[in-house]
Amino acid sequence: MLSSPPPAPAPAAPDAASEAVPNGQASVNGNSSAGMGRRVASGGAWTMLGEVARFLAALVATHFTVLVLGKTSYGVWSLLTRITSSLSFSDAGVGVASTKYVSEAFARGDKEGERRALWTSLLAGFVPSLLVALLMLGLAPRVVHEFFGGVPEPLQGPMTLGLQIGAFAFVLRTISSVFNSPLLARMRLDLNTLISYGGIVAQIALVPLALKLGGLAWGTAVSLGVWIITGTIYTWLTARLLPGSLRPVLDRELLRPIVRMGIGTLVMALAAQALYSADAIIVGKLLKIEQAGYYNIAFQASTMLSILPAASAQALMPAFIRMLARGEHDELQALVRRAMRASCLVLPPVVALMCVAARPFFLHWASDPAYAANATPAFFCLIAGLALNVLMTVPFTLLMAMGRTDITARIGLFEVVPFVLYTWALTSVYGIVGAALGRSLRFAIASAIVFPLTARLSRVRFSPALRLAPLALALPGAVVPIGLACWPHVPLWAQFASAIAGVIFYAAVVHAGVLEPEERDIVARLAARLSRMLKK
Repeated sequence: MLSSPPPAPAPAAPDAASEAVPNGQASVNGNSSAGMGRRVASGGAWTMLGEVARFLAALVATHFTVLVLGKTSYGVWSLLTRITSSLSFSDAGVGVASTKYVSEAFARGDKEGERRALWTSLLAGFVPSLLVALLMLGLAPRVVHEFFGGVPEPLQGPMTLGLQIGAFAFVLRTISSVFNSPLLARMRLDLNTLISYGGIVAQIALVPLALKLGGLAWGTAVSLGVWIITGTIYTWLTARLLPGSLRPVLDRELLRPIVRMGIGTLVMALAAQALYSADAIIVGKLLKIEQAGYYNIAFQASTMLSILPAASAQALMPAFIRMLARGEHDELQALVRRAMRASCLVLPPVVALMCVAARPFFLHWASDPAYAANATPAFFCLIAGLALNVLMTVPFTLLMAMGRTDITARIGLFEVVPFVLYTWALTSVYGIVGAALGRSLRFAIASAIVFPLTARLSRVRFSPALRLAPLALALPGAVVPIGLACWPHVPLWAQFASAIAGVIFYAAVVHAGVLEPEERDIVARLAARLSRMLKK
């Protein structure tokens, strides 16, 4: 939930001239509930493709990283990457604030307002990110020595340098997180995906080579170069989409709400990064360093399920902002309902396939039975919690679109201390399986808070309104393969056969008895677009 996007072959999102008219009202084609739903679906599909590419690249690259570094060095590398990822809070949340205020100005047809929101957000984010980088420059040696004394002494120096380089990479990341806002406001997720995920995939692919040639520090230096290139591309595209955008212009009145929203997002991000990294740090503190590597493998594999919330959130955010700015409550309710239906229907077969593939994947991918024996149980526990996280994406994104980062910050702060305590206790007793249970328990608690709270604040219902009888008939197609996957003595051929047959049965029943006519049309359009892309 506290971490940062369903499709039809709709045409690419038009430019500002065709999207906003002089009186600030939306064009007919882009404003209907069905039209917006198709554009959200198309944007989500692009982001999902990017997430799939990122995940597949990570699987391949991590395999070679393990071979290059070995168990001990890979355990250190996994800690280094988790810690540097936690520095994403350093932009003070201006990426989200920039998307909100640039999108609102775009919905009004106010180009000057877009420019002001863009540069005011950049100022609000660049200064704190630079301060964090300078702070890490001085504190990194102490962080490594005090908190990770179990790291072998020859690796402490490279780990320290890697933390310092990673901090400055996030300074450059701030520029990209602001200058992609005009693309998101226009829902040009096709371009955003190609740029953002193209850079991420390139970074992932280059890391094993950099680690082999120069060690841990070179691995983090790759991200520095990627963000330089990505930021340059975003700046050039923004200048094309929004003429005059390279001329700095600030809005003092806008600075306060951006900073206020940024502070809420910053607090939320700090809590989110504590929640993101705490279980890995606890594992590194309580268990052997090899166990940190096993847990990281299980965690990274389970994040494939995060493709779904990442794809939906990226597309829903600008759509929610636009509808809220125009007061389109009925259209907002319709879009929320459709997004919830999509999440509920897609989850069961995806989870089933991931559970069946987990054990053989760990066994053959790592070329070490120890990874399969240790990572698979932790993976099963992690995937249960991440399924709840997928469902929470819709209400959480709506809270962000409403600008209620104060609420998300309070939820995050509420979670941190209990999460650390019960994860520490569970890890002490059950090892990395306990750490995974702690993470899933966190999502269960958060879902019990987020759904009713967001419904009350937004006056939007989050019921997917599914037809229960045909859905109950379809569910065994997903549940049976999951049950078989939990028993290691069941032959692999039987597990995969049940998964394939079950998913086909599930999809057929859902398509015939659960989907609405317009949803079947969206599925058909998506299949046609995917077919054309594959032929090209």
